[in-house]
Parts: sequence; C-alpha cells; structure tokens
Amino acid sequence: MNKNHSIEWKVIMSHLKGCATPEEEEQLRNWLEAEPTREQYLVAARQAWQDEIASVGEDYEATFQELMTRIGDTRKRQLKRLWSYAAAACVLIGLFAGYHFFYPESSRQTVPENTLLSDHIHPGSSKAILILNNGQEIALGDSILQINLNGVEVKNDSTNTLQYHADHPENHEHHNQLLVPRGGEYCVTLSDGTTVWLNSESELRYPTVFSGDTRRVELRGEAYFKVAHNEQQPFIVDADGCRVEVLGTEFNLCAYPDDTEKTTTLRRGKVKIGTDRFSAPDTLYPDMQLTYDTQSQKKQIRQVNAEIYGSWRKGHFEFDHTSFEQFLKIVSRWYDFDYQVKDSTLLDYHFTGSFDKSDNIDDMFRILKSSKIPVTISYQDNQVIFDRKQH
Repeated sequence: MNKNHSIEWKVIMSHLKGCATPEEEEQLRNWLEAEPTREQYLVAARQAWQDEIASVGEDYEATFQELMTRIGDTRKRQLKRLWSYAAAACVLIGLFAGYHFFYPESSRQTVPENTLLSDHIHPGSSKAILILNNGQEIALGDSILQINLNGVEVKNDSTNTLQYHADHPENHEHHNQLLVPRGGEYCVTLSDGTTVWLNSESELRYPTVFSGDTRRVELRGEAYFKVAHNEQQPFIVDADGCRVEVLGTEFNLCAYPDDTEKTTTLRRGKVKIGTDRFSAPDTLYPDMQLTYDTQSQKKQIRQVNAEIYGSWRKGHFEFDHTSFEQFLKIVSRWYDFDYQVKDSTLLDYHFTGSFDKSDNIDDMFRILKSSKIPVTISYQDNQVIFDRKQH
C-alpha cells in the first residue's frame, strides 16, 4: 500500500468499529502522518459513523445523502468529490471488498468541525490519595506501598487494594482518609476485615484501628461496603445527613454532595438507616432501597435489583430506567469530563442499558444514541455538548 496516497476503506472501517488489528492501526497511523489534513477526514468519517451509519443498518448511501443535505449547500459543494468516493465505498463496506479509498486534494478545504471524544477523554483507572493522621499525602496507583502506622501495617497489592492489619496497635485512635478523584476508583480493607470499594470523586475517613463499642466511618460520594460481622461492635456510616448502621452486611451507599438524593441499596443482610429529618430509623432487607431527598426532606423505600446498583465495582455500569441527568453525572465522574446540556427537555428521558467501564467513550455514547433518547453529541471548548436531535 502506498501510504501517501491511498488506504483500504476496510482499515478505516475497522478502526471506526473498534476492531482494527495492530497492523491495521499502524497502516492508518502511517496514512495520517503522511498528510496532516487527513485527520480531518477521519474526524468527519467517525462522526458520520456515530451519528448515522451505526444506526441504519446497510443503507449507507442513503444515510450519507441525508448527511450531505444537513451539511448545507456551501459545504456540499466543497465536499462534492469526497461524497463521490465515500458513497461508493459505503456500498461496499458490508462486503469488505478491496476498494481503495483515495482522498482527493481538492476535498480537503472544509470538513465538519467535529472531533473524536476518545482523543480527549479516557476511561478512569485505579488511583487514590491516602492522607495520614499527620496530614502526609501518599499517591496510590501502580506503586507499591508498605508502611507501619503506630502498630498498624498498611500496604497495597497488585489488585490495587489498600489493606490494614492491626496486630499490635497502640491504644489511641488515629484516622486516615482515602480520596478518590474523578476518573478513579479504589478499594480498601479496614482493620476489622470490612472491605470498601470507593467510586470516582469519593472520600472515606476511618480509624486505622477500631476501638470502643462502635465502628464508625464517614463517607462523601459513593461506596460499596462488605462489612465484617461483629455483633458487639456495630458498623456505622455517616454520609451527608444519613446514618447507616449494620452488624455485617453488603450494601451500596451513594451520597454525593451535589446530589440531593442519598440512596442506600441493600444486597445482603439487614441495615438500619436514620436521617437528620426522621428520628426513627428504617430497616432494609435484601433488594430494598431507601432514597432520601435532602431538599424536599422526603424518603422513599422500594424493591429493586440490588446487583445493578453495585455493578460499578465489578467493572461495568448497568442502568435501569435511569434519568438522563443521573446517567451523565455517573459517566462524567468516571470518564472525568465536563458537559453541557443545551436542551433541558433531554433530562426528562431515561436510559436502560449497560457497558464496560473500560469502553472507549465513543463506543459508550454510541450505545446511548442507539436508545430512544434524541440526542446529538459534540465536543467544544473542552466540554461535551448534548443537544436535542432535530428530525
């Protein structure tokens, strides 16, 4: 293949679909490097695939014709030669014929000003900051940690789990704080054997060793708790106006400061939940969820599939009739991006679906756009812009 002049369309197609081989990716990279303006074509092709082709089956030519109509007369004239080749190529995509796509010099003048979101936005990873009792901060990620804090051994392992072992602790209590930034997640096993998975943009404050008649921690954000059973020492989580008390159980607690709704979802065991507004606590049993609205000061208890609400700790997101507003909050924390919703009526829609947390953000949004939400997605000024799709 002459990398300066042509490339097989199926190589571009494989790249757009996310299934290109390393050899195909190298071919594409060489082709792009040979002429910088070819990047603009790839951007336009990717946007066309996201907005149109992936959702219409094999009718590629009709889709491109509709796309050309929307581009407008001036751009239509400038992209006339691009259309003549792209339409022909699209007819053959499904057959993966050995068609060579030539990018004409005269068609490089103007392309739609879109961009690949994955060029700027990436999935999160295991990372956190450990703040010791003396204020010292330790970045946690790929590096190995092993320290002794007043008789408590603290270390992490290859699974990115921070572990506390209190063999000979001192009598006085010290607190640590684990901060997980946007685009991060981390796991900690406390000195009593309780394991806590922290989601993006979350904080947990806890003693290095538990003493007294309770085990008490403080949460900001979202965490999944697998509490070690101890009838003599109840485990209590304080989270922005909510208090969850357990002896030994598994539950997900979502209490972000910027969310008025604080949600506790029980997977196993039994929990008691108290709030600032209500004096008598409520008891939850498996697959029950309590939502407390701090603004209206109302609470709601309902039956749910608890697995869905803790799925994030297992490497994937599941959504069951989730509001578009809440969907955006969840994925923006993990992928760490700012966004703007230009048409507020989009927030009235709900999304049901799932995807892996390691997914390319373009593929993730393609799943969203295959739903019935009439949304267009673009990237401007370091923001993801969501607007209503016009039919």
